[in-house]
Amino acid sequence: MTWLHGAGLTEVGVQHQYLAALHWSLTQFTPATNNIVPGNARERLFASCLVVLALITFSTFVSSITGAMAKLAALQRQRVDEEKRLRDFLASKKISLWLGHRILASFRQWVAHRSTTTKPEDLPFLDQLPASEKMQLRTEMFQKYLTEHPVFFHVADYDMAALMNICNSAIAECSYYPGQDVFIAGDQASDMLMCLSGQMIYHSTQRKEPAPVGNDRYPWICEVALWSEWFHRGRLRPVTFSTLLRISSSSLQHIFRDRGGEGMDVAACMATYAAEFVRHANGLQESDDMVMDDVSFGREDAVAFLRETAQDAFAQGRPKLEGTASGGATATDMMFSFLKGGFLSVCTSFSS
Repeated sequence: MTWLHGAGLTEVGVQHQYLAALHWSLTQFTPATNNIVPGNARERLFASCLVVLALITFSTFVSSITGAMAKLAALQRQRVDEEKRLRDFLASKKISLWLGHRILASFRQWVAHRSTTTKPEDLPFLDQLPASEKMQLRTEMFQKYLTEHPVFFHVADYDMAALMNICNSAIAECSYYPGQDVFIAGDQASDMLMCLSGQMIYHSTQRKEPAPVGNDRYPWICEVALWSEWFHRGRLRPVTFSTLLRISSSSLQHIFRDRGGEGMDVAACMATYAAEFVRHANGLQESDDMVMDDVSFGREDAVAFLRETAQDAFAQGRPKLEGTASGGATATDMMFSFLKGGFLSVCTSFSS
């Protein structure tokens, strides 16, 4: 005798028998009833093993759902607590209702986007990696973006160790939510910015229309901050959640100032490039037809100029040019002045 006889299913079709078996199997994994019972010892042993398996599976499923719900509740409670503290702070400082609403809206956007990206500092384990592995990790993270710029492409080709130092010491990855100011007009610039993801808008009084900044257009901005003193001439704000690389001018100079040998050769080539860049920037400043602002060297025509200038600067290795560069310095003077005090010591400061 089998379960088919006990349930009276011997005379029905195969389809009905299959559905009955499916119904019985589902009831083993859920708290439900069924009129099918084992008809012999083998079927009873099979049913007992299946009940044990169902107990383990169902308990695991329920516990995972419970854990996930508890985690969501904790995150929600943390967000509510943070917003409450912010509201209490705004109330205690008697902040105006209009500004308070804007701050709360910015806070909610920040909360919504902060869990969508993972940065190295969010993973404490990475701090325990050997220094060589951390440097290699940061190099693989940033090299593909950094070498899109002509001068850093040649640095990688000429001295890969220098590029690894740049990726490890001179670059910071920053995220911005829509409406957050990346910079505003009048701020002193100390970093060149490269857009990794997202879309931003650059507003300047010198432009008739805002300039879109993103991967497809103006992939880098504020390069002038690497080679000369510069104050932002507009405001940059994200339209979507955006991620930027910040390349520090001071860190870049420290890297080459601390290196000898090939590092001095690369520094000399970069000093040559910097001098030509600043001369060209001052030319744009004096031109009535061109606009010189934070995004001027991100246009396609400007990128072509940068590519040609970088290629010329690195073509001969250490420069052995006669005559003077900007400020009356020879190429050799440029190299050693850069190693001592940075590009500003030899390049004509950009006229503001």
